[in-house]
Amino acid sequence: MCAVSVAEVPIPQDALVAASLQPIHYGDCYRMQVPKNFTGGVDDLTGLIFSPASNPSWASGLTKVRDSVVGLFGIKRVTPGPGAAKQGDSLQPGQRRLLFPIIARTDTELLLGLDDRHLDFRVSVRLVEEGANRSVDVATVVKFHNLLGRAYFVPVKPFHRLLVPAIMKKAALNWEMANTDEG
Repeated sequence: MCAVSVAEVPIPQDALVAASLQPIHYGDCYRMQVPKNFTGGVDDLTGLIFSPASNPSWASGLTKVRDSVVGLFGIKRVTPGPGAAKQGDSLQPGQRRLLFPIIARTDTELLLGLDDRHLDFRVSVRLVEEGANRSVDVATVVKFHNLLGRAYFVPVKPFHRLLVPAIMKKAALNWEMANTDEG
C-alpha cells in the first residue's frame, strides 16, 4: 500500500466550481493522485469520496454537535440522501449523492452544493488527466449572505480544511485496501 498525499492547489479557473457562485467569499482546492488501479471516472470518484466509509470517525461527532446547535439559528441540519454511487452510475443534475444535490456536470467534473439563508456553497470533484497521470481535485467555494453566514463559517473553516484532505486520503486507502488483489 502506498502513502497517500493530498496537496492544496489553486482552484482551476476553467472548473465549473470557479464560476458557480459570485462573489466567492471563501474557496479552497485539494489535489490527490488517483490510485493506480482506479480506472473509473468522475462519477465513481465522487461516489468513493462521498461514501460513508470515507468519512473519518471524528467527523460524525462534529456533525452531531453542529446539528444540535444550528437548528436554533434556522440553519439546515445535515440529512443524508441516497448512498454511494455504484461503479458506472452517471450522476445527473437534480440527483443527490449522500448530503449534496448535484448541480451541474461535465465528463470530468461534478458540481454539488446547497443553498441556505446564511450561505451557499459548492463542492466540485474533478478528474484531472495529464498524460498517464490521473489526479482528483476537490474544491469548495462559499458565498456568505449575511453576518450569520460569516459567523457560522468561523468555527467551520478549520475543521473543513482538515476534513476534506482526510476524506480524500481515506477514500484512496479504502480503494487500495479493497482492490489489492487487482491489477
